[in-house]
Amino acid sequence: MNVVELMQKAKDSVDIHQVFGEPYQVGDVTIIPVARAGGGGGGSASASIRGGEGYGFGIQPMGVYAIKGDTVKWVPTVNVNTIVTGAFVVAVVAIWKAPRILKAAGKHL
Repeated sequence: MNVVELMQKAKDSVDIHQVFGEPYQVGDVTIIPVARAGGGGGGSASASIRGGEGYGFGIQPMGVYAIKGDTVKWVPTVNVNTIVTGAFVVAVVAIWKAPRILKAAGKHL
């Protein structure tokens, strides 16, 4: 597979169905799943050096559109990894700064 074929394969693997899923009904509400899709590819080759090529593709769920009558509501997904990472960073900073804050507070009492 040459670079042109690789790029065509990467292009062909991306379409609107990776971003907006098939709508489905839950009672009188229509649900449309939404994701963020991205990818890329590349390669190299020359007459004297063996080249290589590759591509990657990823999808991340973002949320759903909930449609009821004339009302459309965006419902984002909850990324638990982001929440846990944020809480961990806050905890580390708090533990690191706590002695300095307590020492400074003790001087003012």
